[in-house]
Amino acid sequence: MCEGIRKKPCLRYITTNDKEDIMTTSVDHLPEELIPEILQKLPAKFLIQLKSVCKLWFHQVTNHDFVRAQLQQNSDDQVIIIERICVNPHKHDYYCIQLVQEVKDMQEEKQFKIYCKIKEFFKEQGGDDILLRDSCDGLILLQSKRDGNQFYVCNPLTRHCTKLPLLETSCCIFYLTLVLDESFDQTTTYKVVAICQDSLKCFVLKAGKPSEWKEFNTGYKNSVILSSHSLTLVNKEYHWLRLQDNGKTCCEPYLYSMNAGTEEIRFRETKISSEITCKHDHNSILEIKGSLCLTDSISNFNQIDIWTLHDKDKYNCTWTKNYTIVLDSLFKNPTHVYSFPQSYQQRTVILIQYKNRLLFYDLEKKDSRNFDFPSKDFGEVDIPSNNKKFFTNCQFVHLDSLANWE
Repeated sequence: MCEGIRKKPCLRYITTNDKEDIMTTSVDHLPEELIPEILQKLPAKFLIQLKSVCKLWFHQVTNHDFVRAQLQQNSDDQVIIIERICVNPHKHDYYCIQLVQEVKDMQEEKQFKIYCKIKEFFKEQGGDDILLRDSCDGLILLQSKRDGNQFYVCNPLTRHCTKLPLLETSCCIFYLTLVLDESFDQTTTYKVVAICQDSLKCFVLKAGKPSEWKEFNTGYKNSVILSSHSLTLVNKEYHWLRLQDNGKTCCEPYLYSMNAGTEEIRFRETKISSEITCKHDHNSILEIKGSLCLTDSISNFNQIDIWTLHDKDKYNCTWTKNYTIVLDSLFKNPTHVYSFPQSYQQRTVILIQYKNRLLFYDLEKKDSRNFDFPSKDFGEVDIPSNNKKFFTNCQFVHLDSLANWE
């Protein structure tokens, strides 16, 4: 029974249908064991209010296991936050599209309220002085532009923001990721992994105490960056592309992989098929139906080929071409391709981005939805054809999460 209340509180859940009729359901004298099951189905914004009802509900809603269960119940409630940066003239803005079940039903104008909330949140955190680097379970990882080694972990829904300890290193941090740590001690927490530009070293900060950065050697050889985009998560491993110096005339492309979700971080590398053209910002790593895939753009035909990796092993692996997409003439190379979150993995939807354009494409249904960003939201910016002064970053973010860093 709730402390300070003679009987258990009456749970009222109000929903609104398309006709704006209001339905109220009242449940009194609930057995305590049923309360978690009911509360898990409620949106996080309602649960924030319920924390103040009584101590029983406060401890229930803030319990780590409950937060994980509620997140899984609402795993499809996600948005794409698109960060756009133009160097000259300087512009830095955020745009938001909510994910829905069918590609053809996606409409940016319906998300005006969500867009305003996202804009307001980033303005509160520093606006042009921060960069959006990664997202995990409703938490977002931000990086200071003034001091590239200062990071923040925030929940846009709860407005809770944590300033992380300064990473003291002269190494240029290139890749950053925020990951759920599922260690052998069965604890559930988060950690930030920062990888140096040369991929020879990485730094790890785990939530909790003591809160300090730890340095690790990756074991990789000297290599050159192939992709400037974020790490891609496939089958609980993060992946990126490098050109590795093997002492030959030409450097060879390799897929670098890191398992960061366990107590001991593990690294490995996989050779790329010679049939796939690999060069700087030419390829994208995807997850399609649980398999790791790699794109190869054919510029003469506005075409994207998607290759799937089988039997992944350093010495024994095969790549097969499973999909070919012919793009509209408006989409020219280089393009970047994103796969949808794991909760959408039974579907074969991908997101193709070129400059100010987005294309949602279903590989099986062949449905597509094209977006042009409204110029009024970003100003009249003439994006150069070489794309070197214009950067776009797309992050899939939960907007129905109670997760926090501590």
